[in-house]
Order: sequence, then structure tokens, then C-alpha cells
Amino acid sequence: MATRLLLTVIGAMLVAALGAAQTPAVADWSQWRGANRDGISNDTGLLKDWPAGGPPLAWQAAGAGAGYSSFSTSGGRLYTIGARDDVEFVMAFDRATGKKLWETANGRRFRNDRGDGPRSTPTTDGVFVYAFGGTGELACLDAATGRKVWSINAVQQFGGVTPYWGYSESPLIDQ
Repeated sequence: MATRLLLTVIGAMLVAALGAAQTPAVADWSQWRGANRDGISNDTGLLKDWPAGGPPLAWQAAGAGAGYSSFSTSGGRLYTIGARDDVEFVMAFDRATGKKLWETANGRRFRNDRGDGPRSTPTTDGVFVYAFGGTGELACLDAATGRKVWSINAVQQFGGVTPYWGYSESPLIDQ
């Protein structure tokens, strides 16, 4: 329950922050911690003071599931990973409305006594979304449809072991 609330709060804050910009275009935040992985936004025209009571809620979405994934955004879409039952799902939401556009299963749900679910943030180049699940499932998905282009289980492929804390690396696109 707490992780679902956390996903809702993070999503609402991201949308509110993006919507607070007074510039017409919203910059992409295509990977964990932004364009340079440093958590710094180059957006301008942001509010210097928040309205009393905070910004108005733009939208709210439910059903993303449990986990610790944050959001990436590109081309008017938000991407994240969540877990329900025994499966982790990569999903896309419309940035303007919060409507879920697609979701694709991406491996077995990671579980431990510190909290269940995925730990990484999807990365996108606008054409593909790359997601790494908590149990080692690395996938490339079509950004528009969620269709799986390819996937590997890194643990099986490379003879590894899932760490106690699960895989929490967010993919980096090199060139």
C-alpha cells in the first residue's frame, strides 16, 4: 500500500513540476536522474514560490503496483516499472492525462524483507524503452506500443546471482 501511494505521489509531483513550467515545451527526462544522470533540470520559467496548498493536482493514476522505480519521460509519455502478484511490468502513461497507454510483463517479481518490486528506472531514446527488473530481466520495448523487441535474463545469460537487494541499476544508452 505504501509503495502504491509513493508511486502516486511521485507521479503527481512529477506532473505538477512539469506542468508548473511556463515554457510551452517540457524537456525530456529520459533516464534515471535526467539527461546527464545528475538530477539537474535545465528547464526555465519554473515557479519560484508554490501556491498555498501546493500546485493543483493534474491527474492521478492507480494500479502501477509495488516497487521503487521512478519515472522517465519522453515524447509526452511517462515510463515506470511496477509489480503486481508475481510479475513486474514496464508501463507507459500519457503525461497529459495519466491514462495508462500500455504495460508489458518483464520477468518475475523481486521479493525480499526490505520491500518487494523493481528498483530501477526505465531509460528511453524516444523510440525504445530499456528496462531492468529486480530479478535481472533486461528488456528493450517499442516505446509506442510496449511490444517486446528483445529481452535477456542477465542472471541466466551471464551465470550470475541476484543480489540480496535485487538489481537496481537503470540502463544507460551508450551512443
